[in-house]
Amino acid sequence: MIKAIKLELFRMTHSVTLIVVFIVLLVANIFINGSEIPGVFNYYDVNTPYYRLYNEATFVTEFSPDRSFSKTLDDVKHVLNLENSQAQSLEELYPETSAAQYVRIMWFFGGCVLLFLLISTMFIRRDLSCGMPELASRLSLSSKNVAIGKICVYYIMVAVISLANSLILMAMYAPYTASVCSFGYVLRCIIQRIFVDMMVMSVPLFISFAVKNVALGTVINLVLGVIYYIMNVQAAKCTSAILVPFPPFLQGQRSIWQPGASAGVIIAVFAVSVCYVLLFSWLSVRSFVKRNSLSTVNGK
Repeated sequence: MIKAIKLELFRMTHSVTLIVVFIVLLVANIFINGSEIPGVFNYYDVNTPYYRLYNEATFVTEFSPDRSFSKTLDDVKHVLNLENSQAQSLEELYPETSAAQYVRIMWFFGGCVLLFLLISTMFIRRDLSCGMPELASRLSLSSKNVAIGKICVYYIMVAVISLANSLILMAMYAPYTASVCSFGYVLRCIIQRIFVDMMVMSVPLFISFAVKNVALGTVINLVLGVIYYIMNVQAAKCTSAILVPFPPFLQGQRSIWQPGASAGVIIAVFAVSVCYVLLFSWLSVRSFVKRNSLSTVNGK
């Protein structure tokens, strides 16, 4: 298995095409997740489900007294539902939006729709359609180990994209979160986001193994991505945690990303995430081994 993982990492890191696709997906994921949410009204109020992200410069510009809707600092505080703030300027008020912006960064996963389309197709299905079983035979690797190697590298890529997404968006839009809340809270959400993203991406992984036709698998993942997106946005309206074990709905619930989230809820989120990853990884390996065995029997 270790040999298969090393082989997969070597192949990926020595392919210009795969590296370019990975970088494009990484940048696009960060851009999409940091943009306004299509199809909903992006509120200013820090307590509303959909919160518009600002860096400090754009925040000060947007809420400048020169703007028609915000004549004074008190008006801005009212718009943002921060009436109790003691800030004496927009620069002092901005850090108080960090917690709301951080929650917004964590629950929204719009960029995953693009990942559904390309990462599973480019890194899984395309390779399987190019004779991976034959390559495994020449390298004395079992079909099971080949599949496990690809799955491990797949989740490594998802984890890297997830981590970069969290850190870069946090640096851009919520740099004061650790000081406003706590470092432990920030770290917990980042790790939780990695696990949840792997849970979300576990289903398209299985589809790429189970559906042999590249075009069909891509279309299925596109439809799945749209459904996931809708469920993710709808879940953001929930005011309390509802432990429905459906990846996009679970991730979209803002309450699981709040500083005051209960330990039981957090443990449940991690448990569900691990179960999804293990289940669909096992199903993917099983599908690959079965199909490879049939191809060998049929002399293909």
